[in-house]
Amino acid sequence: MTYIRQARSEDAVRLAEIEIFNYRINFYPIFKSDAFYFEELQVPKVMEQYQNYPERLQNTFVYDDGVVKGFIRIDGKEVKKLFVEPVLQGNAIGGRLLRFAIERFEGNCLNSIVSSPTFTETSTTVSIC
Repeated sequence: MTYIRQARSEDAVRLAEIEIFNYRINFYPIFKSDAFYFEELQVPKVMEQYQNYPERLQNTFVYDDGVVKGFIRIDGKEVKKLFVEPVLQGNAIGGRLLRFAIERFEGNCLNSIVSSPTFTETSTTVSIC
């Protein structure tokens, strides 16, 4: 059974929550911008971007098994965004979304910011294209 479907305007709140939580958890420790991560990134603001710009939903697909748990946005063959609810990471949701992008759009490019204290205290951008 597949749980991946095209995003709809009523998904805007969940998309905003998932995106913001991921940005704060994964990127705030790297960039440490209080103004951006805690003032600019607010659920109502991000939710409005999805509701007011329906083209953002055209290539956004959600993993929904009764609750939206993650999403992927594709532009051509490039994965623009891939986020999974942080408490649900490690349950193959992101992998399923990536597999969907590869099969449906022949997705072949993913940009990622990687930070690991094992290597350095800095971050690096990795492109897999």
